Amino acid sequence: MTGVVIDASVVVKLLIDEDHSDRAQALSANTLSAEKLLFAPPLMPSEVTNVLFQRTRRQQNTISSSHADSALANFLLLPFSTRSAARVVPPSPGVRARVWAASNIRLRVRRAG
Repeated sequence: MTGVVIDASVVVKLLIDEDHSDRAQALSANTLSAEKLLFAPPLMPSEVTNVLFQRTRRQQNTISSSHADSALANFLLLPFSTRSAARVVPPSPGVRARVWAASNIRLRVRRAG
C-alpha cells in the first residue's frame, strides 16, 4: 500500500484558491490517477476546520462563512485515509524514535502549560 502523506496546508489549498493551489491539485490528481492513497494525520479534520474558521475572521485572505461551509463540505468528500505517523513511517527504529519524539514534544508542551 503506497501513497502520499498530505497535511492541512495542502488540503486547504485544495479547498480554497490561494498560492500553490495548482500544485496541490496536481499532487492530488497525480496520486489518485496512479491509484495511490492519500494519507493524512489523525488531527487533519480539526486542523482544516480551524483554518477555515480562522479564514472567516482574518482581515487579509478572508473568506465568507458560506465559502467556509462549502469548503468544509468539499473537505468531507476528499478520499484520504487518516494514519498515525507510526503506521506511515518505514519500520526503521531510529526513524520511528525521532517521529515519536517529535510528536510527543507538542503533548509535553501542552501538559506543562
